Order: sequence, then C-alpha cells, then structure tokens
Amino acid sequence: MSENKDVFSQHKLMKHLDKLDSFQKGEIVYPIHVNINISNRCNNNCPLCTTKDKNGIIAKTEDVKKLIYELGELGVNCLGYGGGGDPACHPDLAEIIRYSKANGMEVAVTTNGYGLSEDIIEAIVDCAVWIRVSLDADSPVIYKKTHGMNEQAFKQVIENLRKLVETKKRKKSNLVIGTTYLIGPHTIDGAYNATKLCKEIGINNIRLRPFFNFGNLEYKKDEVDLFVNELARCKELQDENFLVSYPNYRYDSMLNKQSRTYSKCNIHHLNPIITPDLKIYPCCFLIDMEKYCLGDLTKKSFKEIWSSEERKQAYERINFKDCPNPCALDPHNNVLWAVKTNTIPKGMNLIDLLKSVKEPILHCNFF
Repeated sequence: MSENKDVFSQHKLMKHLDKLDSFQKGEIVYPIHVNINISNRCNNNCPLCTTKDKNGIIAKTEDVKKLIYELGELGVNCLGYGGGGDPACHPDLAEIIRYSKANGMEVAVTTNGYGLSEDIIEAIVDCAVWIRVSLDADSPVIYKKTHGMNEQAFKQVIENLRKLVETKKRKKSNLVIGTTYLIGPHTIDGAYNATKLCKEIGINNIRLRPFFNFGNLEYKKDEVDLFVNELARCKELQDENFLVSYPNYRYDSMLNKQSRTYSKCNIHHLNPIITPDLKIYPCCFLIDMEKYCLGDLTKKSFKEIWSSEERKQAYERINFKDCPNPCALDPHNNVLWAVKTNTIPKGMNLIDLLKSVKEPILHCNFF
C-alpha cells in the first residue's frame, strides 16, 4: 500500500521541523502549503452549497503564474487547487498545473470531477501528487441529492475517474487518486456501494465524512449509530491497495460538542488560502470575511503581506465563533500552540509531541 501509506499521516509536520523551530522563535515563517482557488465558478448545483455561482471570478492565468513563481522563491513547495468553485472551470487549469510542477511545486487538486477534460487529466497524472474527487454518490439518484446534477453528469464523473486510473497506469504514475463521500440520512444507503465502486475502478482511497455545518448540524443518536455501523461495513472493503478512512473528530462531535485545547489559531502561518480575486485568508472557512483578509496581492507582493502589520492584525482578530467546531486543523493547531507557548508536556520533545497526535490529518493540508 505504498501509494496510500502517508496519505492521511498525522506526522507530516515532522518533515518541516525547521519551520516549527522558526515559528517557536517568533520569526517570519513562510507557508508549507498554499491553497489557491483559481475559480469561484462551479459546474455543479449542490443543494447545500453556500457558494453557488455559475458566473464567479476566474483568476487571470498570468497573475497565478506570477504568484506561483513568487511562492517558489519564498520556499513554499506545495500548492493545492480547489475550493471556492471548481478548479476545472478555469480554462487554463492544465497549463497552471504544469507550470506549478515546472517551478518545483508538489501539486494537489480537489474537484467534483465533472469537468476533467483529457488535457487536465494528462496534466494531473503527469504533475500532481494527489487528486481528490467529491463523489458523494453510488448512483444517479443520490448524486441528484448531493450534487443537484442529472444521470449524465454522474456517469461523466465515473467515466473521468476511470480515465484517471487508466492514464495513471499507462504513464506508470505515482498519483494518488482519492474520492470523498458525504454521509447523511439521505445518502447513507449508498455509502457501501460507492466504496465498492471506487475499489472496483481502481481508486486508491475513499474518505467518508458526515455532512457538517460548523458543528451546528443536529444528529440523533440512532442516526449516528447507523453511520458508525455502516462505516465499519465499508471498512471491510479496505485492503493493501485501497484505503477506507473517515475523520473520527467529526463523528465524535455529532453528539458531543468539542472543547478546544488551544487559545489561538496558528495554522494559517503554514497553510493559508488565496481566492480568485488574489486576497489571502487564514483558511477556507474564513474566506470572504474582510476582517480576516490577510492582504491583497493586487496591491502588495506575498512577501510584503507576510511581514506586514495588516496580516498580524487580521489573524489577531480571529474569533472561534466564526470557526467550525471541531476543525479539521485542530490537531495541527494543538501542536503549534504547545510549540508557541512552550507547553510541550513534561518528558516529551517536539518529535514525541508530533507522534502523539491521534487524529490523522487530512492529506489536503501538508505533504
């Protein structure tokens, strides 16, 4: 299972001890991984989506390339394309992916999979480390519920997944191909068959997650029990070539509100997000909240913004009331809080602390 071995590893920060050391000393630390939303447009119509926008902003390709080059010069070595809308709605996604790779970047793509053209698939297989497709269905019936799209669209996504696998095999690529499946009362019946379908296609992994709305979505105990039982059944399909995973923190929080063990969010130092209008935000949950905008790349360079008082003031304003609870980045924030406040438990060093993290970190965050 070499391709899957480190996909959801909780120890990836161990590759960046120099960054943690600089962070502890209060020095300016440039990110490890920058997420770039190159498009706010989307070709799906998900009923629960809060950003339905068929005519959103498309970042200018020359601006994206300029940004990629600058980030590379600052030591950023991982870029993720997704979020906002769907990156495949950008007409030059394949070109941007290839340019990223040519500038020494590790590349990741998150997409609904519907708009993956032949040239995009080729670029992803040639240049990306991983791709994650939001499948969320085992059939057109459930796909209509989750993505608001028709049978033809579902079949197109499945066909594109098959093309990804076939192209990967033909090119002998190490690309990790993953899918996600959102679980709720209206989709639980398709979870097992979706997992089975992905395994049959030759996908490397599937991530099963509950519908989640900033910790406010109410679930009944019998629903949670049903979810957990179905997850166990899906897990039986796992083998050395196919990983089945799910975020424990989300399922644990369905019935019990989680308490944060850190008092400040620090993860944005290592993993910010840039929107198509070239504004920088701490994370995907806080985008378009102007009070949390770290800076505008149409006015200043990334380097200027990162050392600015404007950025410092923006992250000082972060209020957990605006954040999901729990947050996928809680484990990383727990580590950074301990490092920053010198509260690493007695008898442990930094390596011990990183190894003690129990909840696997989503592969979209750090390589």
